[in-house]
Amino acid sequence: MHIDPHCHLDDPRFEGSLDALLSEAEAAGVDGFLIPGVDPHKPAKKLLCDISRCKWAIGLHPWRAATLDDAGLKADLKAMINALDAPLGPCAVGEIGLDLKKYGRETLDAQLQAFRATLALARAYKKPVILHIVAGHQEALEILKRDHLPAPGGVLHSCSASTEQLRLYLGLGLCVSFTAAIARPEAHKLHKALLSVPQERLMLETDAPDQGFDRNLNRPAALPRIAEAAAKLRNTAPEALLDESDLTCQWLFGRF
Repeated sequence: MHIDPHCHLDDPRFEGSLDALLSEAEAAGVDGFLIPGVDPHKPAKKLLCDISRCKWAIGLHPWRAATLDDAGLKADLKAMINALDAPLGPCAVGEIGLDLKKYGRETLDAQLQAFRATLALARAYKKPVILHIVAGHQEALEILKRDHLPAPGGVLHSCSASTEQLRLYLGLGLCVSFTAAIARPEAHKLHKALLSVPQERLMLETDAPDQGFDRNLNRPAALPRIAEAAAKLRNTAPEALLDESDLTCQWLFGRF
């Protein structure tokens, strides 16, 4: 059985279908889940009562950060601190980062402020980070080199970096995770990136309910299909890739 290290089981689009989703995932060989955070006022902790092999993270997604004023950022950081201080707290800080594709450069200052503040929390609480970086790799790398990652490191989720950018992320000690996007025949840059990641730093994720193979909601049961696409590119066995992804996930976030 395997772990989906990035799936939004608390997404409202899954409401009312979680039991079926989990049964489907188990039938596909997936029974471990990490739920990243996007809104610190709505942590996924309550789902842990119903899912045995499940961890959660507390995050401030850059899409949210782009819309916050100073008071809003302060309130979000306070909510993150409350979660990190609580018993049975999150295993990681994330999603955090920069997204200059969804929101333009006019929001860069707000996103940078939130990114640096949440990185500081991860360092203070010694938690690994889950990074969401889209169309802001140069800026993100500058911050990571200047401010430094927390000691446990972290993962670049849903990799969209070039091979050269990825070399810099790997040099900082990050792991790298890939989604179903690697199955697109035209995704040559992503294919090169996948091939450049050492096995011990590689993770595979669904990012469910987004980034699926079709227009339907993506689900954790799709993880083996992602492994098949990655294995074809790396000329290895899908099960071996899933086993390595599990080991990397548990090395970074703890046992599931």
